Amino acid sequence: MAYKVKNKLNSRLRLGDITFEAGETKTLDTKPSSDKFIVEEIKEKSNSDKIIVEEITKEKKPTKLKENKE
Repeated sequence: MAYKVKNKLNSRLRLGDITFEAGETKTLDTKPSSDKFIVEEIKEKSNSDKIIVEEITKEKKPTKLKENKE
């Protein structure tokens, strides 16, 4: 699986051995778990030449304060 990874900070950032410049986008084979990146999954359709890129969004879990109010 391939991932399109973009540095969303305005400064240089390291991910293991890889250095991202401010706002730089790279294609990686592994998905970073840091929230400093915008991660999109690259899906390839087998019957066509199109490549689909879907942004991976994290689920927002309610905090205990919000749970108590409901």
